[in-house]
Amino acid sequence: VLNGKPEIQHGINLVRATAPSLKNLSGDTQYGRLQAQRLIVEEKAEAAVPALVTMVKANDGKVGAIHALRSLQGLGKLDSDSHKAALLAKDPALRRNAIRALGNDSAAQALFFGSGVVSDPDLTTRLAAMVKLAEFSTTPEIKTLVVRLAADPLVKADEWLAEAARILSKKHQTQIYKDGPNLLPNPGLETLAADGFPEGWKRRDYGNRPGNAGAEWKVVTGEGNTHSGTNALRVVAREEADTSFFADVMLKPNTEYKLSAWIKGHGLRGKVSLNDHVTHHETEKVTRESDWIEVETTWNSGAETRASINLLLVAKGDGYYDDVKLCELLPIGEDAVAAGDAKRGEDIFWKHPVAACMNCHMLGGKGGTVGPALDGIATRQNAAYITESLLEPNKVLAKGYEQLGVSPMPPMGLILKPQEIEDIKAFLQTLKQ
Repeated sequence: VLNGKPEIQHGINLVRATAPSLKNLSGDTQYGRLQAQRLIVEEKAEAAVPALVTMVKANDGKVGAIHALRSLQGLGKLDSDSHKAALLAKDPALRRNAIRALGNDSAAQALFFGSGVVSDPDLTTRLAAMVKLAEFSTTPEIKTLVVRLAADPLVKADEWLAEAARILSKKHQTQIYKDGPNLLPNPGLETLAADGFPEGWKRRDYGNRPGNAGAEWKVVTGEGNTHSGTNALRVVAREEADTSFFADVMLKPNTEYKLSAWIKGHGLRGKVSLNDHVTHHETEKVTRESDWIEVETTWNSGAETRASINLLLVAKGDGYYDDVKLCELLPIGEDAVAAGDAKRGEDIFWKHPVAACMNCHMLGGKGGTVGPALDGIATRQNAAYITESLLEPNKVLAKGYEQLGVSPMPPMGLILKPQEIEDIKAFLQTLKQ
């Protein structure tokens, strides 16, 4: 009897043998499936490996394939062929679990980049791929991919993917924009007006919170009170308050902007942050005792032509603000593109660690079989087809691969620089019979 419930103990007994355990990997309840998975791993049921591999490769969309994958991982028997099959499966849930089961070594990266999951049609799976990408070591090729992902309109339009792209940019130290001039007045809060407060900034309270009337804003100086320069702004609220100092600025419509500042909190019960009162975009929040921390947010102005930037405290406690910045984000231009070089393109095909061409395509008897063989491609297809296949691989699936439904190759425009695209095109156009 387990916890006084004999039926639970009976259920566990049923899954102790290998065959029942395998059956229960596809059971009706998550509890039963996880118990079966646990017992296979804990009892080191290596005799079940062939059957587990078969379940993973069946590509039938059944939930048991996920538990079979995880069982193989737990047994240390998840081979590259089975892992690749899961990464290319029709079921997005299986693809997601296959991504999460990857390590971060070179073999794992080869599987990752050879499966096209960075452009997965299922956005939750694509998010899992971007999370995994953050675990890889930074390389020039991964930097290029991160930049392209951040600029992808689909990524920018999705809240979660956009946030993942922002974190990836920090992790791999990339940027697709450079900061324009600071649009805020007196951003260092150094120049004081006749009222003793920073010039260009005014107080604004919200609602009737009990602490609003007693909230004290003041300019502070001295070590620890400022992030840089001589002055910073501090607010002290002894009761819960919703108060701010603000400045209004003009914006361009349909333009990317970044709002940032250095803030810290003391004795907080609530939050300290910055936001735009017009669009309600808000930086990260400080909600507890902290030293100076940089916070930021980015957004597109859309139809708005004005922002009203708050140095905001919604809390009981102290907030500090310094070095505030609102700037237009200016795109960083690409280098000029020359005519493609077939030799450079050949090196990309065989050696590029992220494009992973050779992992998926056979050429001259070498390479992978995920995609079609490329021998004689320039004889069979014209230059326009080759370009389309590189940039929009899902537009027309290669003959014999229509059953996949989706190309395992990501759009190469996400991975390769424009010059590299021209080089790989030049190489492929030399492949004639």
